[in-house]
Amino acid sequence: MVLEHNQNGNVEHDSSIQELKIHENSHRKGIAHNSQKHYSQNFKDETEWIYMVRQPLSFKDQIGNWIFPPVHPTNLYDTSQYDNLPVSQQLPRIVFALEKLSQYNPHAFPKNEIECLSPTNMGMIQRLYSNALDLTSYYLVFLTFARRDFSRNNLFKVFFFVTAVKYLLKPLPLQIKEMYRYRKSKQLAIKYLDKHHGDLSIFKKILDPKALSNELHHMKI
Repeated sequence: MVLEHNQNGNVEHDSSIQELKIHENSHRKGIAHNSQKHYSQNFKDETEWIYMVRQPLSFKDQIGNWIFPPVHPTNLYDTSQYDNLPVSQQLPRIVFALEKLSQYNPHAFPKNEIECLSPTNMGMIQRLYSNALDLTSYYLVFLTFARRDFSRNNLFKVFFFVTAVKYLLKPLPLQIKEMYRYRKSKQLAIKYLDKHHGDLSIFKKILDPKALSNELHHMKI
């Protein structure tokens, strides 16, 4: 996960493809805990950037935190400071709130918005594409052992291709679709933020890790 700090020490959302993937995985894990009053620690760790509003750190404090990583503060999930954030930092938090609510109460949004706020699924073509890449990787490894070609050049080519398949070629289509979906979700976040005249109260209530599931099941915005 990428966390960047602006001049005021606040966490800025990095809209890179990698963070979108982490955000989506975190969101899916959160759904699994919808019958609990709070999220698991693993889910909290992965969604930390949503809740944390950091204060500026001196160079001495930054070096100290690098040597001795600090423990999570007790007020880590305090949403009271969201009103002081710039809109660019409020939007990703509102998107997350909308996604969370859409999973608890699908009737809170029109059908076209539910599709925008729901996790992207792999289609048949993408599955075939992914399987073809896997088969190609297995075939290259098989050829290496069948021909006993363990030269440095061949091993490098096989290693490079298998690594590219795992970390780039296979996840790329889904990440692109997620990036496009996220941009549309931000437009919805702007729409609902304007609807509430910039008031974040309803979104902070949804984001509260201790929010009761029964309330979310009937909540509308």
